[in-house]
Amino acid sequence: MTKRAYFIIATDTGVGKTFIACGLAKAFRSMGLSVGVMKPFESGCGVRNGALVPADALALIKAASSTDPLDLVNPYRFRAALAPNIAARLERKKINLEKIKKAFKMIADGYDVTLVEGAGGILSPITNAMSNADLALLMGLPVIIVVPSRLGAINQALLAIEAARTRGLEVSAVVLNRLPQMGHRGSDNSLRYNRGEIKHIGGVEVVEVG
Repeated sequence: MTKRAYFIIATDTGVGKTFIACGLAKAFRSMGLSVGVMKPFESGCGVRNGALVPADALALIKAASSTDPLDLVNPYRFRAALAPNIAARLERKKINLEKIKKAFKMIADGYDVTLVEGAGGILSPITNAMSNADLALLMGLPVIIVVPSRLGAINQALLAIEAARTRGLEVSAVVLNRLPQMGHRGSDNSLRYNRGEIKHIGGVEVVEVG
């Protein structure tokens, strides 16, 4: 079969990218496919025994049953909970995008499907000159956009879709995350309309979870 890979990004930080990426990894595995995962950048890492611990990358590895080394899956990790370019500057680390491309190729060559999770929102900077969207384009990957399903989701989704397409990115799907922590579900009337409006106006497949 033809190998596939996707870049998972969101409209904002903390809206469930890792949860969705892990769910996709498990879904692909249930189809009998091998799954590789990558988290090029992880900020806000905890510290254990003097080493930074990338919780999201570890969750992805577990969901995919990956045997790849952590440093390959997650080449860059930072203690500061900031955009990668700012965290790297504060922690005096240099980001090499060729290192990320090489790591991705090593991972993708060994699996049927590879899932790459970005850091923050679609236009969050990873270097002083590049955003997550630019990284997805550099890696040649279509994007899956995670959007919290709440009032404002339509605008956020359409802005992200436009940002992706104007940069030449293919939008494979939008995932609406309806987890309880995303807001007051019972009183938010937008929940019944978000999926249909985003699909119709954005011209994209929309999946709702939660």
